[in-house]
Amino acid sequence: MTISLDDQALQSLITALPGQIARARRSAIGTTVTYARQRLQAQMIARTGLPARVFRRVRIKTRRRPESGTVWLGYNPVKAAYVGRVKQDPQGAFAGDYFFPDSFVVRMQSGHVGIFKRGGQSRLGLVEQTVDLSAGPAVARSVAADAGRELRARLADRLRQLNPALS
Repeated sequence: MTISLDDQALQSLITALPGQIARARRSAIGTTVTYARQRLQAQMIARTGLPARVFRRVRIKTRRRPESGTVWLGYNPVKAAYVGRVKQDPQGAFAGDYFFPDSFVVRMQSGHVGIFKRGGQSRLGLVEQTVDLSAGPAVARSVAADAGRELRARLADRLRQLNPALS
């Protein structure tokens, strides 16, 4: 999702000084990007039950520029070992609250710990177990709609703060 403003439409509506418009735009975009990232993270945690650390560093990225801001959400599945503490059980393996039946915990030579399942007839036919993030696109669409409304409200507030004559 990308958040940006059109200067032409903005300047025709507002009689503020160009410097005030630019400052208000930068501030509104920056705070809206932060708002969108926080909402995206909170909704993904609520929908998937995954811990916040999964989304904090890898799955949600933000970029702020003077003219626009971007919030990115990765939809790829999360490796089971990143979900929570890994534990072997006679019927399978646990990663946090997730259970993977007929799976087992493996520590590779590189030090990587993962949950794997046999997947084929080959000698090392192992398939690493993952947790799907299928809720991602729906959450991103709802947050994008909220971010547009939030951007307009924050821009209007910031312009009123910078130029009291607009109130």
